[in-house]
Amino acid sequence: MGDFDNDGALDVLVSVNDAAPLLLRNNVGARNHWLGVKLVGKKSNPDGVGARITYQTGDLKRTQVKVGGGSYLSSHDPRLVLGWPSDEIRLGGSGLAAA
Repeated sequence: MGDFDNDGALDVLVSVNDAAPLLLRNNVGARNHWLGVKLVGKKSNPDGVGARITYQTGDLKRTQVKVGGGSYLSSHDPRLVLGWPSDEIRLGGSGLAAA
């Protein structure tokens, strides 16, 4: 899973035995605002695995945790793709810094 076309809507790439991979594009598109967050750790854990990102807009509060790996021979978007419905967002998390 990942945002292959950078429109804020998550897409899925499926591997098929003895055939070309199949890209299932989310053509609905992002109707709201979105932000792709790439986490970078210091020293060890360069991908920030285990980091918790909390974001809030109005009364809507969500949390995402950066996971590593996936299934056998699979991968996902290295970014956390956050979506929200309004013009304002507040981010928070342990050791969060802008790059």
